[in-house]
Amino acid sequence: MAAWPEYNDEPLDDGRRWSATFDSYDERKDTAYYIVTLSDGTRFMAAVSAMLSTDKWVEEEARTTLRTRIGHVAATGQTNTSYRGPLA
Repeated sequence: MAAWPEYNDEPLDDGRRWSATFDSYDERKDTAYYIVTLSDGTRFMAAVSAMLSTDKWVEEEARTTLRTRIGHVAATGQTNTSYRGPLA
C-alpha cells in the first residue's frame, strides 16, 4: 500500500482552511487517525473510516474519499474521537 495521504490548505465552506497529517491506522476498526489543523490554529484528532468502495486500494479514490471524510470532521471544528494521540 502507498503511504497514507496528507492534505494541505484545503478549503471549508465558511472560508476557513484545514490541513491533515496522518497519525495512525487501526486495522481492527479500519479507521485512520489524522491530526487536523484549522487555519485559526485549532488542532484536534479526526477518526475516519478507511473502508473504500472497492476491494483494492486505488490511490486516487482513497485520497479523494479520505479528503472528504476528514473535511466533514474539520468543518465541525472539533474532534470526533476519544483518541488523543500526540495531542494528549
